[in-house]
Amino acid sequence: MFAALRWKAHLAARKAAFGLVGVLLLTVGLTFLTTAAWIGLVQVADTLTAALVIGGVYTGFGLIALALAARRPRVPVRDPYVAGAMATGHATKSGLENVGGIAAAFMSGLNAGTAARDGFHRGRGH
Repeated sequence: MFAALRWKAHLAARKAAFGLVGVLLLTVGLTFLTTAAWIGLVQVADTLTAALVIGGVYTGFGLIALALAARRPRVPVRDPYVAGAMATGHATKSGLENVGGIAAAFMSGLNAGTAARDGFHRGRGH
């Protein structure tokens, strides 16, 4: 039991260490790329334009990141009645036992369709 816990702690520490090193390397690389972009933009335009372009790019990426962070994950929500019906062992029933349920479902749909059609015609004055 303790070995499994120790192994999970080791994996978590390893993941955190590699993540930290990755973030640091990305920060250094982004700093050099920003400096290169600054030098290139100053060659073409003045310093104010270079600052506006680089600031605009970082602001745009920041807004995109915030929008992605604010999204809610799509988590399927099951109706408790459906989940209960799915939990029952319906796979163990024979084919003849399922026919009654299928026939009942068919009749329910037929009755609903008939009621909808009759209500539709009544509403239009036919």
